[in-house]
Amino acid sequence: MAETAKERIVRYLQDAHAAETGIDDVLAGFINDTDDPSIKAVFEEHRAVTKTQAQRLEQRLTALGEKPSGGKGFLNMIMAKMSELMHGAHDEYDKNTQNLIKAYATEHLERGMYESLIAYATAVGDTETAQLGREIQKEEEQTGERLFPLIQQYAKTALAGTQGSGGAYTA
Repeated sequence: MAETAKERIVRYLQDAHAAETGIDDVLAGFINDTDDPSIKAVFEEHRAVTKTQAQRLEQRLTALGEKPSGGKGFLNMIMAKMSELMHGAHDEYDKNTQNLIKAYATEHLERGMYESLIAYATAVGDTETAQLGREIQKEEEQTGERLFPLIQQYAKTALAGTQGSGGAYTA
């Protein structure tokens, strides 16, 4: 049996909520994974935003007479695979850079997820859900913009962990 428009909206919201709660867990791991206070602060701030997003999604579900699914969503599966692919950090320098890359990539996955929610909610006339999606999508965009320059900054810190390097590469 096909879903109703409301059932699909609820599923999209539940998937988004599952993604945000899963990302919260990933960010907690990133925080525990580093000794760098600057990186910790960035991920702690990101985590605070993620928690408020999950709360707002839960509030929207409640307003629709529903609740979070408690399951793992599509985005969580992608995050797990991405972590497996980039698990080769050899030292603290690589680990920080790779965690920043993962966080940046996650923001773009989320932006796509919210674009889908916004488009569908708009098409079926659910302006409240569409507005919530737009607000959160904007926050994801802002976080991505904040993370991107840190990738370059932290990739350069790996020079400190390179044997005999004065910064120059020799073949």
